[in-house]
Amino acid sequence: MTQAVATIEKAGVAPVVLYPGDRWKVGSPHESQAAIALYEKSWDTAPRQQITSPPASWEELTHLAAACAKRLGKRNNRILLRVAARLGIGARLLVRLPDLGRTARFDPLRGLSEVDPATEPDITLSSQSFAYTLKFDWGADTLSVNGRFRATPAGYRKMLRSFGPSLLNNNGRALAFRLLADPWLVRRAIDRFILRAS
Repeated sequence: MTQAVATIEKAGVAPVVLYPGDRWKVGSPHESQAAIALYEKSWDTAPRQQITSPPASWEELTHLAAACAKRLGKRNNRILLRVAARLGIGARLLVRLPDLGRTARFDPLRGLSEVDPATEPDITLSSQSFAYTLKFDWGADTLSVNGRFRATPAGYRKMLRSFGPSLLNNNGRALAFRLLADPWLVRRAIDRFILRAS
């Protein structure tokens, strides 16, 4: 807290620190020392035990990946799934699972296979988080919210594209020829075109 206050003061701004329950009228002078002292007292600097999820087994992940591929095959046009994969949507993803000491290649069309652990991954996450992402169509969105992974910006984008068909299914849509006339898809395509052009 004191470091944040010092940084603000160094920028030539008078900081106003409020503790829950404090009141301050905008523009009036404020003494922040009492609030800072309360924050310092509230901050627990004792080491905390890291909470971890129990690992999912390799067999469970293999089963979930196969079920994910089967689910995608039932809900979407298989030809369009293959075409989309060539364009990077629903393409293979390299996943490092540090709690299992393994690196895997996830292919949304074929399932999971192990690769050399030295292979550079697109994304690193726990086996439990990966299991959740495979199990539910909304898994990649949940992963984006909870942030329980490590990836470069490119790796993160690849993860979203890899799970793109599942995310599409979660929105009640299927990768099918009729999707090309879907107003939602057309709007998204126009939005992306405008963002890239600007």
